[in-house]
Amino acid sequence: MPRINDALQRIDTLGSSEKISYCKIAKDARCDRSTLSRRHRGVQVDVTTKNVRQRKVTPQQEDDLVQYTIGLTERHFPPTREMIKNFVRGLAHVEVSETWVTHFLQRHRDVLSNRWTSPMAADRHAADSWGKCKAYFDLLTHQINKYSVEPRHTYNMDEKGFMAGVIGKQKRVFSKASFKPLPPSLIFQADSANVQSNWVSDIDKKKHSVYTTVSPSGWSNDDAGLGWVEQVFNPLTKDKARRKWRLLT
Repeated sequence: MPRINDALQRIDTLGSSEKISYCKIAKDARCDRSTLSRRHRGVQVDVTTKNVRQRKVTPQQEDDLVQYTIGLTERHFPPTREMIKNFVRGLAHVEVSETWVTHFLQRHRDVLSNRWTSPMAADRHAADSWGKCKAYFDLLTHQINKYSVEPRHTYNMDEKGFMAGVIGKQKRVFSKASFKPLPPSLIFQADSANVQSNWVSDIDKKKHSVYTTVSPSGWSNDDAGLGWVEQVFNPLTKDKARRKWRLLT
C-alpha cells in the first residue's frame, strides 16, 4: 500500500501539461499499473476510505452514541437494541439494521455489552414452548367465556428489561394495557423503598404520566404489581367498565 501512495504522490507533482505514464511510474514504485490507474482516476479507493464511505455513521457520531449509551446506563436506563436504532435515526438521519447494531456492539465490546438483563429474563426465554403457550391460551379462552369478558375490557400488562448497555444497575419497565394505553411503570433496582430524585429528573409531571417504584431485583413483585393495579389500572379502567368484568393478563 505505501508503494501505491508513493506513486500517487509522484503523479500529483506532475505539471498539468505533463503526460502521465502509469506504466513507468508503477514500475519505478514497484506497484501494479492497473491498481495505480484505478486509484488515480477514482475508480478504486483504499480500504480505509472504502470503509469510511460505506459506514452509515461517522466515527464521531458513533463515539457520541457510545457516550450517550454509557450515560443512559449510568442513570440506570440502559437502552434496548431498538432504542439504539432510534438514536442512530435521530443522530445521522439513516436507518440501520439489527446487523448494524450487532456490529456496533462488537466494535465497542470493551465498554458495552449485549445480554439478557438478568438470569430471570434468560430463564423465561428458555422456558418458551408450544405446549405451555397452548395451555395459557386455553385457560385464557376459558376465563373470557366464563365471565363474558368483552374485548374492550381486556388489557395486557407486560414487563420488559433493557438489553443493551454497560453492565450495572438496570431499570425495568412493565406496561401496558390493550386498546387504550395506560401509564407504564418504571421499576428501579434498589434495596431502599424510595425512588431517588435523580432517577426521575427527566420526567415532567405535566407531560408524562408514569408510575415509579423500586424492588430489590429490579423486576415486578407483589408490592409493585399491586401498587400499579391500585394506583393506575383500577382508577383508569373502572369507569369505562362500570359493573362489567375486566380481564388483565
